[in-house]
Amino acid sequence: MKARIANVALCRILMHMIIQPVITPAGRLHVEETSDSSTELAVRDAVADELRAAFAESSAAGLSYLASKALRVELPAGFVFWREFAQQLFHQLCGLGEERLAQAAASKSESSADGLAPPNELTLVGLIESAPPMHGLEYLTPDVLRELWTELRRHVLRQAAAHPDGPAAFLRDANPLWNLLGRVTLHLAENKRDAERPFAFLATYTHRVSARAKLQHLPLAEALKQYAGERNREKLQTLLEPIQRAADGSELIRELLVSRRLFQPQAMSIRQAYRFLKDVPAMELAGLVVRVPDWWKARQPARPEVNVRIGQKQANRDEDGSLLDFSVDVALDGEPLTR
Repeated sequence: MKARIANVALCRILMHMIIQPVITPAGRLHVEETSDSSTELAVRDAVADELRAAFAESSAAGLSYLASKALRVELPAGFVFWREFAQQLFHQLCGLGEERLAQAAASKSESSADGLAPPNELTLVGLIESAPPMHGLEYLTPDVLRELWTELRRHVLRQAAAHPDGPAAFLRDANPLWNLLGRVTLHLAENKRDAERPFAFLATYTHRVSARAKLQHLPLAEALKQYAGERNREKLQTLLEPIQRAADGSELIRELLVSRRLFQPQAMSIRQAYRFLKDVPAMELAGLVVRVPDWWKARQPARPEVNVRIGQKQANRDEDGSLLDFSVDVALDGEPLTR
């Protein structure tokens, strides 16, 4: 028996056995092994076993696994395609906010009115056109994608509702990145080029998780443009709600919000930076993510690096801070801030 197992293992190594997703005529997703490694990437045995088990349970369970436990795993192109498809649903889940997410998880309705509607027809057609080669690709249609989306939505909401610590905790446990998506981050970094105002402040929000499982930040001012209009008012309110809560406990945040300087990069004096640092607990309690220099708070998940270039033009200076002619370049974990 042991010899037989050893022979099977050896054969797999010699033949470079890999796994790939398969679409059945009924529009289901399965996993199969293949010896054709010319265009594919081998998957670690542990991950391969988990992928097989997840897709053997259901297409939705497999898609959920791809967008959670396997979010940062290097996978063959076929699985990457399905992971990016599932990520779109997780993006929408994170955009709901805790209250609406809890309502969606508790609801027995299959309606998409909870903000989790499948992509539109044009987007679905574009997804099909961008799909890499895989067995059963001829069976991939917009209707199949809509059905898979509905099944994934039902599966994820059921899991979220069953989580002992609530739906928001489900997202955090699925993958810590999802807990940070759609949240406002306040950055305070050193600006050693200005002795009078040796700190730089910038507010951003995480608007998406990239295909490489990296959080993509945008300046918070971009949210006002992206969510402009009545249709997106609820999304904007959800995004800014933690700032409103923080303003109740932080005089500095309240001042920045009322003056709208919160939406602009700011050079800060030592006194202003100290006020900011003292209010960090209130900001985090309100649900904001705060990034500060290492010497103030240890073990931060991501370090902002800020390069500030001060120009010659100055405008609207007051004792609480100046909005100057300067540009701020921010990188998080070495990744440039999205413009």
